[in-house]
Amino acid sequence: MTRAVCSRACGASSSRGGASGTWPSRSPGRRRWRTSVDGRPWDVALSLDGELLAVSSTAARRGLVTLFALDRPESPLARMTDERPLNGLAFSPDGRLLVAGAGDPSQLSDPTAGVVVFDV
Repeated sequence: MTRAVCSRACGASSSRGGASGTWPSRSPGRRRWRTSVDGRPWDVALSLDGELLAVSSTAARRGLVTLFALDRPESPLARMTDERPLNGLAFSPDGRLLVAGAGDPSQLSDPTAGVVVFDV
């Protein structure tokens, strides 16, 4: 089951056990990648330069964001956590920050909801 797609341009999606997709590259054709994450994936985001991929997931009732360099998707660059589920990922235009919605998206009045900003 597909959970999220980061944009029409990158064609990335998350599904049980990981994320995969294709996106345009500077060389002819499209670059392809596939990776796995801990827990259940919820959302994906691709940096504007096409070099970094962030995948949010929920493992052991905690929010987890796994950051990958797409030239090496088999080994994560970083794992960032929060006590709340993390979703709605977006990179800043310069790629230095990653923003995530925090809280349970199924509860409209979640008092713990907020935004988390990570340095990447």
